[in-house]
Amino acid sequence: MKVDELLPYLKQHNVSLKQSLLGEKHRPHPICSVEIPKSDSGLMLFGIPPAVDRMVQKAIAQVLFPISEKEFFDYSYGFRPVCNVHQSIKKAEQYIN
Repeated sequence: MKVDELLPYLKQHNVSLKQSLLGEKHRPHPICSVEIPKSDSGLMLFGIPPAVDRMVQKAIAQVLFPISEKEFFDYSYGFRPVCNVHQSIKKAEQYIN
């Protein structure tokens, strides 16, 4: 399913999707795997989750992020959407100096 097909799908299947999520019966669909050529002549496996599963994952993340963000230390930069590698490097340079 393409992303632009998601809204019509959700309008048609919103009740069954909601029931499967609330009833803990929802199972993510298999990820579409694609091999992409790398610059060093190798191949990189790239996985694309289905649009419905991406939407569900994003909705869950939006609820869990504010809860989990309170538990992180200020100097923790990994796996946080509000932090990035550049901030981590800048902080490391500050510690060094």
